[in-house]
Amino acid sequence: MFPIRRPTDEAGYVVEVEKDKLRFLFGRAGDHLVTTFQCDLCHFRNITKRSPARDEQDEMLLHFIRRASLDALWSREKGTVKNTLREIGNIRERARLLGFNGDSMLPPMGPHPISDTVGMGLAVCILQR
Repeated sequence: MFPIRRPTDEAGYVVEVEKDKLRFLFGRAGDHLVTTFQCDLCHFRNITKRSPARDEQDEMLLHFIRRASLDALWSREKGTVKNTLREIGNIRERARLLGFNGDSMLPPMGPHPISDTVGMGLAVCILQR
């Protein structure tokens, strides 16, 4: 449903290396360290203040939420995410060697407030447009 731009040559043919075929289709280990992440259901509840029904409108909103989340996760290159994940591992090890829990220095992964604090409602409206 959502177009994903692929690299093309001068003639307009897609030129994509094998390792990039799944690009933009899933989250990667470490994405949560560089982008605020919540599950689709939490975002849905934050925007609508209710749980989804099994109807077309709610399914469409959940689909837009997933696309916006993947777009946010992929706003950083793979190497940036990988390096951040590695550095966080190094920091946690240094903290352990110094006798404290390095996890306390990381931003909390939740629970997040029950409100749309990250602009998901705006993001899905822009995608729908």
